[in-house]
Amino acid sequence: MLLDYGAEVNATFATLETTALMTSSFHGHAQIVRTLLDHGASAKAVDSQGSTALGYAFGGMCLEQKANSIL
Repeated sequence: MLLDYGAEVNATFATLETTALMTSSFHGHAQIVRTLLDHGASAKAVDSQGSTALGYAFGGMCLEQKANSIL
């Protein structure tokens, strides 16, 4: 795995500045999420729209947007 060779676990990419943890959460890859967290991935990292990995797990919206869409 790239993490074993020094890949930056919290590196951001694309216009939204997402992390591997966010992308893995969005796609429901629980084992990858666990591995990234075990290697120090930040669950508090925020993308350019204010979403965290938890928000991505709920479909990519930040929690405030999710709550507003439900209410």
